[in-house]
Amino acid sequence: MHGHDDHGPPRAEVLRDRYRSRLPVRLQELAGPVEGNVDLPLHIVWSGRTSYSLDRPKSRITLYRTLLAEALSEDLVALLHHTSTNSRTIWTPRATSGLAE
Repeated sequence: MHGHDDHGPPRAEVLRDRYRSRLPVRLQELAGPVEGNVDLPLHIVWSGRTSYSLDRPKSRITLYRTLLAEALSEDLVALLHHTSTNSRTIWTPRATSGLAE
């Protein structure tokens, strides 16, 4: 089968369950900033880049990928905002591809 081996469920299913457990039930719960810079705390990013610009698309998508891979549910609520059209890009396959690699 495509995306599945004899060692467990398909990778996409594992990732979907992993993210679902940390995402809020309603997007309206996302109450983070809509512009400017976001500085991530050390429990999310312990080395490397810690500051991201929401005003620059490449920086924003890197932030979203980092948050989906490392943040706790309360971090997602505090650092993402539901009214930002740009925040919707985190739900696209392109934005979330390769997160666990």
